[in-house]
Order: sequence, then structure tokens, then C-alpha cells
Amino acid sequence: MSRILITLGLMLLMALPASVYADEHGDVVEVPFAGTGAITVSDNGAMSNRLNYDIKGVTRLGAEQAYEGWMMNSLTDELVSTGVMAVTPDGNIMHTWNTPDDGNIFEKHYDTVKITVEPVPDDDAAPSNMLAYSFTIPEHTFIHTQHLISHGPPPGEEGHLLPGDPERDGLLVELQKELAAAIAKAQEAQQADSLDGLKAATREVIDMIDREDGILRHEQSIHTELLAELSYDPVVTKNIALIDEYDSNAEMWTIAADDQAKAILDESNLEVAKTLLNIVIGNLQAAKSGTAAGAGGIDQAYVAAHNIATFSVPAPVAVVSEVKGEIESPDTGDVAWLPSLAQMGALAALALILGGGALMYRERRQGVSKA
Repeated sequence: MSRILITLGLMLLMALPASVYADEHGDVVEVPFAGTGAITVSDNGAMSNRLNYDIKGVTRLGAEQAYEGWMMNSLTDELVSTGVMAVTPDGNIMHTWNTPDDGNIFEKHYDTVKITVEPVPDDDAAPSNMLAYSFTIPEHTFIHTQHLISHGPPPGEEGHLLPGDPERDGLLVELQKELAAAIAKAQEAQQADSLDGLKAATREVIDMIDREDGILRHEQSIHTELLAELSYDPVVTKNIALIDEYDSNAEMWTIAADDQAKAILDESNLEVAKTLLNIVIGNLQAAKSGTAAGAGGIDQAYVAAHNIATFSVPAPVAVVSEVKGEIESPDTGDVAWLPSLAQMGALAALALILGGGALMYRERRQGVSKA
């Protein structure tokens, strides 16, 4: 029994350092990188050109190390740095990056975000092999996002998993433009000097809504697009539900605007017709921008579509990877449980060794007494 205890203690003591520190040559590092959060895409003066990092509780690094973000096109392996990122005193990363020349992240097919640990100073423009965090948007989810806010599917295509048409805007972007145009035309009708002029402009509004490639058809296409996206990711599921809700709202308001516009065609009084156009304009504005009461429209669906393509930073995970150059291992002192675990392991190993030694000493004394 004493020999077993001593053996177990030695095994525990020998195994403990390998799970916490880099080896003595600095070639391999096994470090649990803490941190949870999300990296999202948004507009900043151009469409889908900004990346927003919001990560909390990250592992603290040594003084000569820093986190650097990267965006990658997984189809071509094209890689671009999103910059070295500062860590706040409470262990958070809040960082934004705009694409060069305000390029569209989805058009460039940047579907992967990586965060590496780099030496400071760093003379190598390439990323190190110490990967702290990485996330790739699943291909089918990324394509749906492109269809909604970047590249629309080819005209007449029902197979929405096909690559989008680079000559067409995404479905939600098309809807934003069409609703804005319909609102402008309804306002033009309201300024007409004659009933005939008002009705002519109102007919154009109706055509914008009802034609085969019009507003209602595009709103219905959103539902088809969403039905094709099956995901167990709670972020994706939540935002698909929001898009569906906002698009349903927009469709309801568009139908109400269409019905009111058609009723105006039977109106014989110019002033009454102008007053009724307020209802048409109000419904079209709600379809585009939602209501003050918080019911969303296509503008809100556009934001939710960006959030489908959220790069999630997972819970802490052990990472084993090579290190570029002579770089010190990350300082894990801010990960509260790690040093405590090491101390507890060392104490347990010491207790096993001492306990085994005491038993062995006792057995020998008993043997001498019997002799």
C-alpha cells in the first residue's frame, strides 16, 4: 500500500507542470485560453465593412505578448490582420476594425475570425502558430447571410443554397431601396396639383408593391430563404426568428398600404385623397423602419441578418500549438482556478508521498519489533 501511494504521488507531481507551463525549449505551449464573447459585423459608412470584438474575461498575457485578430477567407486562405488588440484592466477586449477601402466583409467571403498571441515587438507580418481563439461561420449559414444582405440569389432561382448573384444586392437591401422608392413616390403623389396626377403617381406605388419582382414578392422570398436555414446554433436561431418576425410585420404593413392606395383610386376629392395618402405613407414607413412602439421592419431585419453571422468565442479550451520564435508562455495568473489547481495538485502529490513514506517507515519498525 505504501509503495502504491508513493508511486501515485510521484506520477501526479510529474504530470502537473505539463498541463500548465510551456516546455523548457519554448517550442510547445499548452495553455487554457479563457474568454467568452462575440465578434459581429456591422455598417460604418459603408455596407458590412466593420468588425466588432466584444470578449470578456480573456487570459492575461505576458508583458512581451499581445493578442492580434485576423479575418480569413476559408475558400482562398486569404488573410488580413484586424490589428493588435488591447486588453482592459478587467480582462476584456473591445476592438473595432474597418476593412481596407470599406470593402464588404461578406462579399470578400471573410467567414473566419482568428485571434493569435504575438510577440511584442513583432517583425513578422504573418500570424504566429499560437492560436488562442478561432471561429468559422458554417458555409450554408454564410451563404444565407450573403443572400440576405450582400449578394441576392439569381432571379427566378428557388435553390437558395446556390451562390448569390454579385450583380444583385441582398434581398433585405433590395427591400430597403424599394420601400424607400415607394415612400418617395407616395409623397410625390401627395404633392400633385390634380386628382389625375395624384392617381397616376398612386398607381406607380401600387405597381411597385404588386409587380412580379416587387416589394411583396421580395418580402415573401425572405420566408423561403429562412426556411432553408436549419441551425442548432442558438444565435442563428434567435436572429432567424427576429428576421421572420420583422419581415412578417413589413408584409402586413405593405399589404395595408397597397389596399389603401387602391381605395384612393376611387376617390373623387383631391384633398381627401391627399389625406388618405398619409395612411399609405405611414404603412410603408413602418414596413421599412418599424414603429415607435418597437415593432420591427426591414431595417431591423437587416441588423438581425448581420447577427446571423456572429463569430462566437467559446468557453476556455486547452490549446496545444507551436510558438513563433522565442516567446514566453502566457501569464495565466488572472485565470483564478489555474494556480489554485496547480497548488492543490502539488499538495495532493506531497500528501501521497509523505503518507506512503510514513506507512513504509511504520511497516519497517513493526518488522524490526517482531524480529
